[in-house]
Amino acid sequence: TKFDPTCTLEIDAPDTPQMREYANRLWTNLEQADIPFTMHWGKFNWFLTPERVRSMYGQQNVEKWIASRKALLSPEVRSVFTNDFMTSVGLAT
Repeated sequence: TKFDPTCTLEIDAPDTPQMREYANRLWTNLEQADIPFTMHWGKFNWFLTPERVRSMYGQQNVEKWIASRKALLSPEVRSVFTNDFMTSVGLAT
């Protein structure tokens, strides 16, 4: 857990326009209320941008994650484990 106190919202649902509207409203309300939160990268992640990733996790932590990925994975393996989401938020370097 990252925050004290911590609350986890587990939201699993089909990827429908109604679900996207609900999730976008939820995340936007959290941002507007200045309530810090992070998101599971493998779930509904269309809300994330490079700026939000760095804001949520901290620039230093993002750079550490990228450096660890580079240290652990060869360029060939990194290319296999790269997707559009990672590229869109600046994690696929």
